[in-house]
Amino acid sequence: MKHAQFQIFTTYEDALHELTSLGMEHPYSIEEQEGLLIGGFFETVPTRDLQNSILISAQDEIDWDEQLTFSPYYKEGVVEIDLADFSSTNDGNLLKLVAGPGFGDLSHPTTQLMLESLPDVVESKNVIDIGCGNGILTLASLLLGAKTAYGIDIEDEALEHAEKNAKLNDLPPKLFRKSLNISELDDSVYLINMTLHEQIEVYKSLKPLNINGLILVSGLLKDQKESFLDHFLTSNYTLIEEREKMGWISLLIQA
Repeated sequence: MKHAQFQIFTTYEDALHELTSLGMEHPYSIEEQEGLLIGGFFETVPTRDLQNSILISAQDEIDWDEQLTFSPYYKEGVVEIDLADFSSTNDGNLLKLVAGPGFGDLSHPTTQLMLESLPDVVESKNVIDIGCGNGILTLASLLLGAKTAYGIDIEDEALEHAEKNAKLNDLPPKLFRKSLNISELDDSVYLINMTLHEQIEVYKSLKPLNINGLILVSGLLKDQKESFLDHFLTSNYTLIEEREKMGWISLLIQA
């Protein structure tokens, strides 16, 4: 994957929608003196004919240490997230993250939306974090009172990165794996922070399990809400809560 950054010259939402439609993955935003930038990762970087932004940099190799600096919680080479910022009942637990190829450092609105909802939904629950990336939501769930938490990802590098973060927080590294028999876990909360396209594939595998629990989902643009609901919600699913940040939304669903 190639890393690229774009200078926005219309609205954030329009630029973001255009770039994600052209294949951008794991987008993030940066506020700088010259304006708002959007960065992300592509198989093939679009170089011209953009209607809402202009390419300002592209590179084949990703400097993961540099990427970590985009997090609002970056401090001396490590991201340190005070979970008291997201839970009034949390006693100042710090979640620490190191640089690496697993995404989720609170530099992106969707991860922020997920973490804002976690304190109200994970306490005393079994948590399954699907597409766990660097493990931020899995580890935060445990620190916020989850009974158990497991992170699932198909990328070996992401799983290795998540294990490093677990060790850094004195939590078990074996929380992370490529698959899990989630049908055996009762009273569960499922965390899914992915693009709509990725979620389509996830739900194909989840629906036969007759999930009974809560699903907290993000990675969706606001204008994708109706498509998501039309595609996934049936009489067995109820929308409980919606949050919005910078054109992105999270949805809490009862299954």
